[in-house]
Amino acid sequence: MGAVFRPALILLAACLLLSYSLQVVTPLRLNGDAIALLGMAVSASDGQGFPNTRFPIGYPVLVVGLEKFGLATSTGLVAVNLLAMAAALAGYYWIFGRRLPLSQRAAATICILSAGSWVLIKYATLPITDLVFFGVSAMVVVLATFAELSSGPKKIVALSGAAVLCMVAISVRTIGIALVPALLWAAAGREFAVALRRRTVLAGWGMVVAVVVLSIGYYGIAGTRYFHQLISAAHGQSAGAMLAQNVGWRLQELGEIVMNAPAARVPSSLRVAFPLAGAMALLLYLIGLWSRRRSIGSLEVFLIGYSAILLVWPYYGTRFWLPVIPPFLAFAWLGSREIIAKIRLPRTATTAIFVAFFVVFLLLGATALVYSTRISLAGKEFPERYGNGTLTETYRAALSQAHDPKRVDQRALRLLERYDVRLSRKGEQRSHRDLY
Repeated sequence: MGAVFRPALILLAACLLLSYSLQVVTPLRLNGDAIALLGMAVSASDGQGFPNTRFPIGYPVLVVGLEKFGLATSTGLVAVNLLAMAAALAGYYWIFGRRLPLSQRAAATICILSAGSWVLIKYATLPITDLVFFGVSAMVVVLATFAELSSGPKKIVALSGAAVLCMVAISVRTIGIALVPALLWAAAGREFAVALRRRTVLAGWGMVVAVVVLSIGYYGIAGTRYFHQLISAAHGQSAGAMLAQNVGWRLQELGEIVMNAPAARVPSSLRVAFPLAGAMALLLYLIGLWSRRRSIGSLEVFLIGYSAILLVWPYYGTRFWLPVIPPFLAFAWLGSREIIAKIRLPRTATTAIFVAFFVVFLLLGATALVYSTRISLAGKEFPERYGNGTLTETYRAALSQAHDPKRVDQRALRLLERYDVRLSRKGEQRSHRDLY
């Protein structure tokens, strides 16, 4: 089986690489967040500063930098996403092999499954923060893990690099604050755990430092719009009701991840399967985390912190889990092994279950990739194939096709002409009055 499985993994990785590479030809894909983020970049690049929005400035700063070198195009922005995803998957492959009881084959399998996730496939083509944060946050965890395994100057250098990237991650997405406890753990977590068991004075001082850091973190995010969104959403309902609602949403999201399909794309009669699958996946994930309780490291601390933040975030979105899909699958894998060992499932049955899940998951991922590629290569049919119809007339206008001027989003149109060279030539045919 192993002799067949290794070449199969290599072939799958090559197919995924080729399929993702095709996405760089896509016209600029816009949605609400992309319009806001690129609008911030335009404002800054034109010397007007960053407008006051709910988004951090990290991604717009990246776009401004790319524009200085002529790389802020649809192709360039998608290429950045793909490079960030490749870095993240390579980083997690390295972490899994050194921090978790997983073979190289298992680590590679988890990373290939992650690359085949419809969530990564969908957001790889959008000029928004998700893939960039995925790459930067993974590099923080890689450096933190390296620091845990090192000592002396190597540890200091790794921690310094992780601290810099941690600040970059927070500037891209506010939830990057979940990396701060992981970084602190990499710096002194093991020493603190030993001191705590021995009940030494050092443990007491460590708790004081932890309280101070958490207080600083609280006041650091209390002024953000995300925090005010959370408070506003919580207003008018009990904590229990909000928590129950959030748990339901998180189970639905996790179900979409492990079933590798958006619930909106399946018949309504089958949607009940998603929260059930999510509950099962969450149970396996928690069992996997618990199995590492005596070997906790920065990876586990990051996952716990990230999951805790999502638990109280009162909005729905499967993309929220995107940055932690590989480690989530890894710990669910460990949890499934714990269950299998408990019930003493025969090896042949275990292999059949894992192979069946692997094949079905990747077949669904292949469907998502084909769908995305069909959009990327749509040419003149792109307006009809992409999105939910809200920007159809805008894309038709950008392509100089027949369109309804009243339904054209002028802000989105200007972004298309600025960041997609194929559409900017079309834009030259329209008058300045048409655009503004």
